[in-house]
Amino acid sequence: IGIVGMTLNILSFQCKKNRNLFIMMGIGGVMWVLNYFLLGAIVGAAFNAINIARSLLAIKDKTRTKLVFVIMVCLYIVTVIFTYESLVSILLLIAQIVGTYAMWFGDGKRIRTLQLCVVSPIWLLNNILVFTIGGIIAEVFTIASAIISFFRYRKTGFEK
Repeated sequence: IGIVGMTLNILSFQCKKNRNLFIMMGIGGVMWVLNYFLLGAIVGAAFNAINIARSLLAIKDKTRTKLVFVIMVCLYIVTVIFTYESLVSILLLIAQIVGTYAMWFGDGKRIRTLQLCVVSPIWLLNNILVFTIGGIIAEVFTIASAIISFFRYRKTGFEK
């Protein structure tokens, strides 16, 4: 299940249009919810459930408002309050807020930069601690995919 989610996440960063990136991330999120739930990693499952809604709402400009952003951040915070497991839960919260910020207010370059520098490293740490092989491989390949996209699209190829 994690490998299917991984494949979708990796391919999502090769999409030139943000809309397609968000759709693939949403579908991949379904796989990650199942993966983390089956591993007993409730925080990861809960965050990925919210990520599905986040990805679907990020597709259209009219739903990508500051109010919806605040609601998404509040959902992440409430999730940590009810599912707190360790300090890693707080790190995952930071990753989710940064990832949501990138999707809401960023262009394609910012989305990939924040994924590369903040979101993926934190999720990689979580996946090592939870010991999900699919998750570990996914983040390594997601990082590689983000780097490859910088070479493919250069400075001007990203959607604004």
